[in-house]
Amino acid sequence: MVYGLQTTAQAATTNGGVLASLSVVIVVYGAIGAATIAILLMLSRRWRRDDRDDTPVPYGPPRIAVDRPASQVES
Repeated sequence: MVYGLQTTAQAATTNGGVLASLSVVIVVYGAIGAATIAILLMLSRRWRRDDRDDTPVPYGPPRIAVDRPASQVES
């Protein structure tokens, strides 16, 4: 590690807790990643649902709903 003073074998740790620490870090980051994906999916569903229920604006062409036939659209 230090040229001419310390070898790689001397610098390597012999502590047995390294594998346990790595495992805990992987599990924690996995849980954070899964929670982030779940929250983003939940928010995207909410935004899509809210987009369909927009109130009409007093300007622009009349809004045509995608989920209703054109014969039922209000003018």
